[in-house]
Amino acid sequence: MDPRGFLVSETCATGSLRISPHSAMSSDGSVADRANETGYSHRRLRCAVASAYIEAVSQLEKSTQFMPEAVANPDVLTLSRRLDLSVERCAEYARVATEEQGCQLWVVPAGTPMREALADGGCDVAVLTSEEALALEGPPDSTLVLVEHAPAASGGPADGQGPGRAATDAVAARIASRLGARRVISLTDENDLYSADPRLVPDAFVLDRLTYREASELAAFGRGGVHPRMVRLLHRAGIPLELREISDGLPLLARVDADGQEGGQGIRAIMHVPEVALVVLEGSAMVRMPGTAARAFNALAEHDINVMTVALAASEQSLCIGVGAGDATRGRQALLDAFAEEVERGDIEGVTQIDDVAILAAVGDNMRYRTGLSGQLFAALGRAGVNVLAISEGASEANISSIVAEKDLPRALQALHETFAIGQERVHLFLIGTGTVGGMLLDMLADRTNEFQKHLRLNLNLVGAANTRHMLWDVQGVPFDEVSVRLEEAPPVESLDALIDHLTQSQLERLLVVDATASDQVAQRYPELLDHNIGIITPNKRANTLSQDYYEALHAKARKQRVPYFYETTVGAGLPVISTLRTLVRTGDHIHSIRGVFSGTMAYLFGQLGEGKPFSAVVREARANGFTEPDPRDDLGGEDVARKLLILAREMGMSVERADVSVESLVPEALRRVSVDEFLDEVDSLDQEWSARVAEAESEDKRLVYLGSIANGRLEVGVRAVPKYSPLGQLEGTDNVVIFETDRYHVTPLVVQGPGAGPRVTAAGILADLIQAAELVA
Repeated sequence: MDPRGFLVSETCATGSLRISPHSAMSSDGSVADRANETGYSHRRLRCAVASAYIEAVSQLEKSTQFMPEAVANPDVLTLSRRLDLSVERCAEYARVATEEQGCQLWVVPAGTPMREALADGGCDVAVLTSEEALALEGPPDSTLVLVEHAPAASGGPADGQGPGRAATDAVAARIASRLGARRVISLTDENDLYSADPRLVPDAFVLDRLTYREASELAAFGRGGVHPRMVRLLHRAGIPLELREISDGLPLLARVDADGQEGGQGIRAIMHVPEVALVVLEGSAMVRMPGTAARAFNALAEHDINVMTVALAASEQSLCIGVGAGDATRGRQALLDAFAEEVERGDIEGVTQIDDVAILAAVGDNMRYRTGLSGQLFAALGRAGVNVLAISEGASEANISSIVAEKDLPRALQALHETFAIGQERVHLFLIGTGTVGGMLLDMLADRTNEFQKHLRLNLNLVGAANTRHMLWDVQGVPFDEVSVRLEEAPPVESLDALIDHLTQSQLERLLVVDATASDQVAQRYPELLDHNIGIITPNKRANTLSQDYYEALHAKARKQRVPYFYETTVGAGLPVISTLRTLVRTGDHIHSIRGVFSGTMAYLFGQLGEGKPFSAVVREARANGFTEPDPRDDLGGEDVARKLLILAREMGMSVERADVSVESLVPEALRRVSVDEFLDEVDSLDQEWSARVAEAESEDKRLVYLGSIANGRLEVGVRAVPKYSPLGQLEGTDNVVIFETDRYHVTPLVVQGPGAGPRVTAAGILADLIQAAELVA
């Protein structure tokens, strides 16, 4: 049978298609009969019959007459509890009603202007009381029936959105159940069944398919514009609930039935109740004493205090009751009065009050099928730095409620929403420094975003970026290839303090900051970021080369907070120098020495000197090619290599300061304080000295390198002559080489060699750290 009322059948012997109305509509059926008698060919007959079928269906859909089957399964309509029932709005609702077809039973509170609005709209309306509607033995004869429910007559409660609107929902469900309605429609202006409060969770999304239990839980939190009692009654009767928008065609916004979302698993929504307080009753008098909890609840009920949530310890020595913040003081006093004798004897230690808390609830009908879900939930809260004060879970396992500090609520909501509701945990990124290296990193991220999601299952969300002029922030995400343009249009950055405050107060879980600067000021703010569970990935050497005390405190904080602090690119750019050393140390190998060329700039410089070029020419050429800092003395002074040695020594477990590193600078004392231009003019004076040193090394079949070494407790940086055919002597271009001599690698040292300079290599190293950090927090 076609859903529009036609019986469609095919006769195998003749190949004919016969169409007839399921009810008395002989004129439409005769069209097919005549077509069957024409003697058309099989193919033409099918075409003719199909055309007749389409025409008949079209006529039926345009008709204002309804089939008896449609009346047998009426629609029951209610008005959302948040809708305005003014005369003007009721007139709009009535207009929509007159344009819809089918048997409609409207259930509205008595005294609303709906009856007049429908009458003014020219509707033929039968008006019944709720008692009369519930006494019907079968579907009503009229197409449009208005059921007026009088809340006073049936004791319907007020819900703050109009007297008796909650009870009206229940009456609508009862009528639908009695008449076997095919559905109940709640007319509304929008779907507010969000996965979380969009005011606190910007990436919350609308839910358009729910089970009865899920909808009931959300309704209890004021979502959907319906009462949970209504949903429960419909659940019992197996009648779907639809939320439809009051506009032409009544567009479907959401559907509630037994199936819910196909394939849906686990938590569907994260709800909350703010402005809550806890009243806690503690003492041995409650142990194995029946009726203690009842006494507490009765005492609160006598003072008209609503209990919102309850948690009772298995030892029965602590009863935690959640009440509205405005009722907490009265509630505490009520319990003190009720247990005055026990308090005086010392059996009850007292009644404490905890203010400024909130209820956090994870809702989902399929949670009971997910083993370990509660553990995952509380682990997510723990990673977000949210402390859980109390826990409550219903026997249906459709709701796991927790009590958290209200100040932690936004962070808790965001953490659980990303972990469960979205289904793919997002890792949030913020980039400080969008210069050469930062820009190259953004290019790499833009090229590989799809690959990250497909192969690594990483959902990287760039929430912002900052440079010395502007700060861009968009929690919804900034495309990697749009950062440069949008950053220039962003507001100016007020100060580093403002930037750090913005990050620490963002309440984003799994937030990673990439510091692509060389700023001392930024490095000194790392502890604040780690304190707020914000991971750090950086090529910035400054933080790890400040005082030993700062270094130890910084690393201790990262371990305590269990957040990533990765800095592989501080030594060797993209080479795995730190990770190699860390593996050796953690697996118990003893390090005898570390030697190497740690500067790509110096490797290039001494490579060119070895080919006979003058020192001054090489320095100017390196600066022109971007191999040095704008002031070449920043490289020639050896400070960069000294910092790298300091980092490696501390990774080995040595307690050292910068003053413990002996450094040979290539810049004479007389040229250290002049301007850059003056230095470049005077650098020719150094050519003769360096030519002589290169020639001396050549005479011994050696070459000069700028070597950093850690051996026998000493850290040294300076120019050394090494055999040409050794790993150090065979370096080319800007390559770095690091040689580890250990207990395991004694006869044949462990050598790490490769490109040690350049923005692309450094950006690739940062990206590797970023992927590792993201995998840890996701």
